[in-house]
Amino acid sequence: MSAVFEDLLARHRTVIERYVHYRMPGRFDAEDVIQETYMAAYEGFGRLQDPALFKPWLLSIAKNQVNSWYRKKYRVEYVSLDALLDASDVGNEMDVCTFHDTLSRLPEHLAEILRRILDGYRQEQIAEQLGIPLGTVKSRLHEARRQFRAAYFPDIYTKERGKGIMTKKDYLHGFPVEIPLLKVEKRDMPFPSIRCEEEAFIIPRLGMHNAEGTYRLGRLALVSNCYVPKRARIHEVEGVKICRDTYNLRADHLYKNEAVWFTQLTDEYIRNLASLRFDEEEDTDYPTSINTFLEESYDVCVNGNDRIHGTPIQILENPAIEAKDGLRGELNVRYTQGVYEVQIGKRAFEAIKIICASNHALTVTETFIDLNGRMLWMNWYESDCSLTYSENYGAETLAGIQKNPTLIFNETLYRLTEIRISEYAL
Repeated sequence: MSAVFEDLLARHRTVIERYVHYRMPGRFDAEDVIQETYMAAYEGFGRLQDPALFKPWLLSIAKNQVNSWYRKKYRVEYVSLDALLDASDVGNEMDVCTFHDTLSRLPEHLAEILRRILDGYRQEQIAEQLGIPLGTVKSRLHEARRQFRAAYFPDIYTKERGKGIMTKKDYLHGFPVEIPLLKVEKRDMPFPSIRCEEEAFIIPRLGMHNAEGTYRLGRLALVSNCYVPKRARIHEVEGVKICRDTYNLRADHLYKNEAVWFTQLTDEYIRNLASLRFDEEEDTDYPTSINTFLEESYDVCVNGNDRIHGTPIQILENPAIEAKDGLRGELNVRYTQGVYEVQIGKRAFEAIKIICASNHALTVTETFIDLNGRMLWMNWYESDCSLTYSENYGAETLAGIQKNPTLIFNETLYRLTEIRISEYAL
């Protein structure tokens, strides 16, 4: 039995450990819960009748162990504000220590209402317990929500919200039709310390929004606007929902929900929780497809070989191997290629360059990130194999791509197909 258990565990260890780390507030507590999960699974393995059910069975044990940890420490199965705040009003996963610290700074008569709501009591029960009218409970709860939001999310709730979706007059978001001047010059300086909270040109925090312009053969082809409209929960993991609307200049059409995905941002990592495919409002040819972090095909972009924790916010110096025939490295690993002086139009930045080949080896991205951790622009390269089967380019565009700069990674030739510029860089 031991050998069979070890073999099954080896197949699914990454998924289980990813699940626990995504749900737990700290790495050391997560490691303890993981060990307790494996111990409980080993002791109960003899009762599992069908080995084909090992993964969902092991996940259920991990879920119970995580919930048990939260019950012992915080008297709840997970720290969630669902019962406290409207779903659209909360950002990324709540840090439990900061949560209780914020709660302690509220006036006691307001904090008491939130504690009882968190403990699962209905407003009518709280009124009876405290000996106050139901209307008083409701008014205090409203004020407690307002003060808690302002204290926990000061940056978000002092800004006007609801500007994420493009209006028709602003589809271009200020991007010029002709590609702006782009210049890059290598700098001879030590690699700086950079923390980048962005993915796909947006910081995954509630209320954030940012656009990107996509240029093909020197002309603006697409303008995409990402925005974070509400929070989300995927497999009990708290995160946010990110939507992207894309305006196609040639078609003169805005594609709503051209991409939708779900992300968790912590102090150390960006973690993609799930993504939707074929979810555009006008796409009725295919059913919506959902891919989550618990599936075997899920992968993360890393500085090394850690496939558990997500994409590190701290960018470490990690150059790819330079060979005579190009660069060499692992797929889906973030390689840094030094510091550069970058000019975009009339603006100049000091930036680092990152190279990353996708896990299916069809694309390579070359991204410039400034010293504030904001993405400036991305060069998108595709292999000839990808171009052969792509439906994104017409014959004229494909002919022009053949004249574009190339990049070699792991002996595969990639051609520059498009340049994406952040609205932040304009």
